[in-house]
Amino acid sequence: MALTQRKHFFADFTQERVDLALLQGASAVTAVTDNAVNVFQLRRPGHYLVINNTGQNDAKVPTAGATGWVLPCDNTNGDGIEFNPSVGLTAAVGGPLQFTIGTDPAFFLRAVVNAGTLANYDVLQVGFRKQAAYDNVDSPANLTVYADIAVVGINDNAGALATNTDNDNAGITTTALAATAPTADDYVALEVDVSALGAVTYKVGVHATTVAGALAALAADASAVAFSFDSTDVVIPCGFLVSTGAGAHTTALTRLEVGYQQ
Repeated sequence: MALTQRKHFFADFTQERVDLALLQGASAVTAVTDNAVNVFQLRRPGHYLVINNTGQNDAKVPTAGATGWVLPCDNTNGDGIEFNPSVGLTAAVGGPLQFTIGTDPAFFLRAVVNAGTLANYDVLQVGFRKQAAYDNVDSPANLTVYADIAVVGINDNAGALATNTDNDNAGITTTALAATAPTADDYVALEVDVSALGAVTYKVGVHATTVAGALAALAADASAVAFSFDSTDVVIPCGFLVSTGAGAHTTALTRLEVGYQQ
């Protein structure tokens, strides 16, 4: 039972304050520099949001608001962040919130984001990647910096929905989804489900005004293609946001949950 509890994360970012924030690996305040890893403590004991900078990300701290945490990504083309939920912090990225294909039972990630101003970013993706040191994701194509990855979300500055997958550094495969792209300030629900053997499936849902509506609209997409992680891969939950430099964005992380499938 204790192991199951350790591998579950839930945060409603409309209810979270931006409190304790530290630079990972140091007793210092947050930093804006490339590859700085900033850690934000959440209300639930042992729960954190970990944010890695790509580029000199001057917007280093999230802003709490009615739609959730506006993610800290500045108005410079190619600057971005990777964000990871964590239940306890260790030297390994993601802490104990890691899943081993072929050992752990089926697991999932479910996020709701508020799309904000679409023209101001071209990557807003969530899912899982193989555990590895942080690298720089500064465009949709550059998700290939991770050898194994399966993510879903917004993939250009018009809000087009797509999956991005890579197995063993074969190169990113981008698959456009049939779901209608969100418009400004829509709520977008994104779910990535991984079977015990590594098979990945996706769900998306969009609603103009409410989180509940986006979650209720979650459904498998007819255009999604099959993908599997390999046996023994150790994967962690991840999310990415990359700026286009077209203006200050208002994209918010509203809810995030990770754990074993019921």
